[in-house]
Amino acid sequence: MADDITPFQMSRISVRGGLGAGLLVAVLVAAMLADLPPLRGPALGALAGGLIFGVGRILWRRRKAAAVAADTPGTLSLHLDDAHRRPH
Repeated sequence: MADDITPFQMSRISVRGGLGAGLLVAVLVAAMLADLPPLRGPALGALAGGLIFGVGRILWRRRKAAAVAADTPGTLSLHLDDAHRRPH
């Protein structure tokens, strides 16, 4: 561990969002895990669980979309022809 401690103030870091925020979070989490070995196991477990859950959601959405597409007829009809009209 380092002998000199650098003060860290999260309020001094301003990132509007997007890729920069994601990169900043990744760097901060990596630095935290480098300094705190007891947190590595739970962090890796959470990462693996999140990846498994994410892949499961993607597969579920694709399967649901395929099932909806299979149930949908090829053409959409409003049944405006004379055979389906109500008598006046």
